[in-house]
Amino acid sequence: MVLLRYFAYVLALSIALAGRVSGQEQKDAFQPIDQPSPVALIGARCVFCHGPAVMLSFSRRLLNEAGPKALDVFLTRHHAPDKEARDAIVQFLSNQFGASN
Repeated sequence: MVLLRYFAYVLALSIALAGRVSGQEQKDAFQPIDQPSPVALIGARCVFCHGPAVMLSFSRRLLNEAGPKALDVFLTRHHAPDKEARDAIVQFLSNQFGASN
């Protein structure tokens, strides 16, 4: 439980800082980024409404009970209809703390 809270705080901080860092990643600030990072996608599509703790708790429970495919199916109906965004979100949340599948 402590690890889950720690991860929620780290994720929230990462999302908060993602907007500030994304401008530094570009050589030309007026050129759009091809694909947002998974952290930015999660911030915009999940944490924006639900907060990091709720999002993390739900995604962990769904992944543990039914696996990455179930999270993908859920996201198809819930604010992530585009396959590229879903793939990035599912992969990121499935591999927390560098764990391998």
